Amino acid sequence: MGDAHWWNFTGDYAPIQLLIAPQRKRMYTVGTSYNFTKQINSSVEVAMSDYDKNTFSDLHQQDDKGYAVKWKWNSAHDLGLMWKLQSNANFEFTDQNFQPIQWFRDVEFDRDWNVRSLPYTGNQFLSKAGLKVIGKNVGGVGYDFENFTWGKDYTGYRNNLNIKLNKSGFSALGNASLLTANGLEKSMFARHDTQLSQNIGFIKIGFEDIHEWNERTQQGTDYLSNASYRFYDWKTSISTSDSIKNKFGIYYRERYDWFSDSTYLKQSTRAQNVGLDADLGRNPASNLRLNLNYRFLDVLDTTLFNGKPENTLLGRLEHTARLWKGAILATTFYEVGSGLELKREFIYLEVNPGQGTYTWIDYNNDGIKDLGEFEIAVFADQGNYIRVFIPTNTYVRTYSNQFSTSLILSPDRIWNSEKGVKKVIARFSNQVIYKINRKTSYEENLTALNPFLYSIADTSLVSFSSSFRNTVYFNKTSPIFGLTYSYQENGSKILLSNGFDSRLHTFHDFRLRWNIYKIYNVRLNGLLGRKKSSSDYATGRDYFIEYFEIEPAISYQPGTAFRIGITGKYTEKKNNSTSAETAVIRNFGLELRFNQAQKGSFSAQANFIVISYNATTNSSLAFEMLEGLKTGNNFTWGLSYQRKIAQNLQLNFTYNGRKSELNNAIHSGGMELRAFF
Repeated sequence: MGDAHWWNFTGDYAPIQLLIAPQRKRMYTVGTSYNFTKQINSSVEVAMSDYDKNTFSDLHQQDDKGYAVKWKWNSAHDLGLMWKLQSNANFEFTDQNFQPIQWFRDVEFDRDWNVRSLPYTGNQFLSKAGLKVIGKNVGGVGYDFENFTWGKDYTGYRNNLNIKLNKSGFSALGNASLLTANGLEKSMFARHDTQLSQNIGFIKIGFEDIHEWNERTQQGTDYLSNASYRFYDWKTSISTSDSIKNKFGIYYRERYDWFSDSTYLKQSTRAQNVGLDADLGRNPASNLRLNLNYRFLDVLDTTLFNGKPENTLLGRLEHTARLWKGAILATTFYEVGSGLELKREFIYLEVNPGQGTYTWIDYNNDGIKDLGEFEIAVFADQGNYIRVFIPTNTYVRTYSNQFSTSLILSPDRIWNSEKGVKKVIARFSNQVIYKINRKTSYEENLTALNPFLYSIADTSLVSFSSSFRNTVYFNKTSPIFGLTYSYQENGSKILLSNGFDSRLHTFHDFRLRWNIYKIYNVRLNGLLGRKKSSSDYATGRDYFIEYFEIEPAISYQPGTAFRIGITGKYTEKKNNSTSAETAVIRNFGLELRFNQAQKGSFSAQANFIVISYNATTNSSLAFEMLEGLKTGNNFTWGLSYQRKIAQNLQLNFTYNGRKSELNNAIHSGGMELRAFF
């Protein structure tokens, strides 16, 4: 039987791989009553990298090229009586100059060998050999021995044992390992995790535990490093068996932690958990999931752990209901918890032009980037900054509460073929979405469980956000005529290291669409709303804007390839918090779109905008009122071209421009190539 070989060569600066994969399967007969079957699989991988740190220099080229080799060998032996013996051997060599394109080892590799963040250098040798005995319908037991050498400074040995058994309702899963290593540190790392369960009728009794013991000492000393630790976590539970659709279970759990005092590992904390889980999914029209956990934390040594003893509650409830063939769809999510959280502050970081979401406007002309001088970019070319939240060194005790619910009414699912009043009602549909998320530093009695508590004192508030939206549709699926009305309210308030920042935005949204003779389309949108903002860390951000907006549009579309339209927009805004600043915005626009089937599309738009404003334009309020433009006459325009150049390649060109009175025109453009896999 011949061998199978294949080679794979990739790009110029990618590793060159050579794979030899011979596979053999042979049958040996010994005597007349015993069959011995052996299957062998082996493979070899060879890789080379060429990494030049300075392409334009001829110096130090001896370390540009690196090599790596990996060999694997596996075999399976049929021992008879439904038992098999598997054996494996691996060897890996990695040259110190080898530069892989991506990480090729296990995610936990550095932690497994205690080499994370340590400055080892040199060639790497990794070898492994193991045996595993497997029984049909029983499971198996395996043992592996590993050796890892890194240069001249590190040598480690690992013993691994794994067990997987399943018989007569009893299940056992277990993994254990022991590492002994010598390097810059001398370390001993032992750990195991087990899962045991037994089914008794419809009841399942389970036990789980995890143990890690990691002692690391500096060479030549007896002092334990701060990276040394030990913990033991065990859990026992009683639940319904996996075959029961409605699942319910209760559990008790304990965890012990040991930390280093530079000489010994001393027990520092003890945590106890009690909880329950429920998953009621037997009824396909209604599904309920519940998880509740309460933790008691005892601090046994305050010199090693500076936290405070605390009781923590964590709970989650999820419910989904689907009634009357989907005419009513309701979902609910509720979560409550408590714990410690770092206070936050934010900074603005400059990025490549157009790659951010914020713009900086130096309102006071002092050249200093104050927090109150950053605004959300209205146009793509303004987005030169991003906002990044960074933690502080101050912890705050928090009680969190999240609640969200949605209700969708679709009577057309059951009354679409009816007549009379039911037929009229079937043309309507409604969607309600409500979300709330709040965190506080103090709660009395059971107020932490109440998601609808809005009156929160500033001394207790950490963050608060809420969102409500109700949308009524008429003729939602009709291609000829449709109406939509929405009411939306979004609010937020967050405590930062330098004060509170709060926002509130509520509005009514009306939308009408009407297709006339299949080639003319009329749209009419209207908004009536208000925006409120207040900030403790920046001046000029306290405002209360009431606005009105109406936007008519008509378009001509004789087919799927071409469309041209005329748009208009009239907006009035008034700030009622200070000096009654007022803005009036008139917008006249033209838009064009052309499509080529299976090839691409072209679109263009131009707008003439006239703005009247009765206050200074050099402020955060003016930026919000004028939508990033200036008083007087403004022009905006844009072009977009999308082209499919191959089966999985798409090329996009964009160009945008704008001009205001007394200001030069601003042009921005971009090109993008997308590959679809």
